[in-house]
Amino acid sequence: MRPPPGDRCTHDARQGVTFRINAQGTVNCLEAASRVGAERFVFASSEAVLGFPYREVDFKPDYFPIDEGHRLQPQDSYGVSKVAAEELVRCLGRVHGLEYVIVAPHNVFGVGQRYDDPYRNVIAILVNRLL
Repeated sequence: MRPPPGDRCTHDARQGVTFRINAQGTVNCLEAASRVGAERFVFASSEAVLGFPYREVDFKPDYFPIDEGHRLQPQDSYGVSKVAAEELVRCLGRVHGLEYVIVAPHNVFGVGQRYDDPYRNVIAILVNRLL
């Protein structure tokens, strides 16, 4: 069976690396936090856990505004790796007695951003237009 056109999971050549970085990296950070006696852990997830939106995928949220209770529906290996990492935070947070919070920022800004992606770089696009 062939994947449907636009199936990002099949087109992501780095999916193994992505998963190792996000899932195993999260485990490494949680274990380090436990070793040093940290009481709290903040995990930076991604809007990708919601399936947010790719031009070639017909994304329709279940409701607006989207909140923490919205179902997760990742559309690529990055989103799947972030869902796995969130679950690892919940599980290992309980095991190690760490208070945790999971944040999923929708607009971040920094070096190396692409200015041509209207879905992920709102801040960069606004700054570019102001200039």
